Amino acid sequence: MAIYQLRGTNGSGKSTIVRGVAVDYGGFANPIKQKTKIIGYRLHCAGWKPLFIVGGYENECGGCDVLTRFGIELSWRLVREYADRVCDVLFEGLVQSGDVNHVVDLFESGYAVTPIALTTSLDVCLQRINKRRHARDPDRGSVDPYNATEKYKCVVRATSRLESAGVPVLRLDCAAALVFLRKQLRR
Repeated sequence: MAIYQLRGTNGSGKSTIVRGVAVDYGGFANPIKQKTKIIGYRLHCAGWKPLFIVGGYENECGGCDVLTRFGIELSWRLVREYADRVCDVLFEGLVQSGDVNHVVDLFESGYAVTPIALTTSLDVCLQRINKRRHARDPDRGSVDPYNATEKYKCVVRATSRLESAGVPVLRLDCAAALVFLRKQLRR
C-alpha cells in the first residue's frame, strides 16, 4: 500500500494537512492506543481508501513527535505494520522529517513511499510557531530564530539526502500537498 510522509520543520503545516485529510474521512475516529496514549487512527469512509494516520492529534501540534516517549522506532514500526495490512499510511513529525535511513529502507524494500517536502518558507514557519506560542501563553516570548533556522536547515539537508539516495521527493506547498493527498486517497 502507499505510504505518504509529510516533511517539514515546525510551523510548516504538516499537522494542518493531516487534519484536513482526517476531516475528509469524518474526523479522527478509531484511535489506536498504547497504554493511555493515542498512537494512531484507522480511518474508513465511503469513497476513500482505508488509511492509517500515525501519531496523536489531541493537541495542536500532533504527529509522530507525540510518540517519542515510546521511542522513535514505534512510529516506523507502525508505518510498516499498517502498510503491510492493506492500508495506506500517512505520517509526519519533525523527528521523522530529519530521518533519511528509515525512508530509504522503506523505498529499497519495495514500499510505495512518497515523501512530500513542504515548501513553506522559514519566515512563515516562524510566524506560525510564534502565533501558536502566543495563543497558549500571551506572555511567552518569541521562538529563538537560530534554533528554528537550524531545524529548518536540517530538514532541507535530509530531504536532499533522500533525493541523492534515489528516493523521489515531491516538493509542494501546503495547499498543493492537501490536494495531492486527497486525489491519491480517493477510490
